[in-house]
Amino acid sequence: MKIHQLSIFLENKPGHLDAACKALSVAGISILTLSLADTQQFGILRLIVKDWEKAKSVLEAKGFVVNVTEMVATEIMDEPGGLQRILAVVDTAGLNIEYMYAFAYRRENAAVLLFRFDKPDDAIRALKKAGIGVLGKVDLFESSGEACRVSSSTGGVKEPHKQAIKDNPRERMEDDAFAKTTGVRLLTVEPGTAEAELRIEPRHLNGVGVVHGGVLFTLADFAFASASNAYGPSALAIDGHIQFHRSGLPGDMLTATARETSRSRTLGRYEVTVHNQLNELLSSFFGTAYIKA
Repeated sequence: MKIHQLSIFLENKPGHLDAACKALSVAGISILTLSLADTQQFGILRLIVKDWEKAKSVLEAKGFVVNVTEMVATEIMDEPGGLQRILAVVDTAGLNIEYMYAFAYRRENAAVLLFRFDKPDDAIRALKKAGIGVLGKVDLFESSGEACRVSSSTGGVKEPHKQAIKDNPRERMEDDAFAKTTGVRLLTVEPGTAEAELRIEPRHLNGVGVVHGGVLFTLADFAFASASNAYGPSALAIDGHIQFHRSGLPGDMLTATARETSRSRTLGRYEVTVHNQLNELLSSFFGTAYIKA
């Protein structure tokens, strides 16, 4: 869940910033966001790019000194107190923020901030425990306008066009347009198991102010689809049902964990549990997937 940042040391002289940016431009590397700080003798250009290893090699070949730093990207609700909520978690955990800056785009109604913590792994654990969204590379680098290439494995969906299905199972599921519209994010996926998360917002609530059952089903189904498709061949749901144990509330961070209970050549059976940030069980989902040869 950590993001690689490049720090380039520049002399405080005309043309040095242009030279660094030109080198990246010629190499076809796009800068996604940046921060520039200066001292009396030199400046520090901090960059986030998709292919940081290539960018580092390009800059070093031009004679620049480049350091790699691990950053933590978080979602902050665009409302009064959004930033303070994160700072309170950081303070309670005894963590130190060395510096921070904003990412260049928004995720729906949330801003994205990049933090340099003294202990990034501890920071990620503390933020996730408090229900604050921590973003990975896929969340930051995905194209917001990219069309869906393959549907979730809910029953009755129309079979996607063969040319539209991505070979990489993880990319296939991260390309799920419906999951993107609801805010569901894939965390981990391995053959037979997967984990996905969703922060509950006002748009996810039903008429009595708790999480809509369809939202819980969608989150669980996405984890189910990811686990069943992780082997490579396409898997489509032929059955899925859910049990509700507890209501979800606005601001909750829900995590769905899917695990395979049995698998044959053509069928896979899965169980998915959905918990909130307090590890309280909200729902249990059971699904069967048909595995295409």
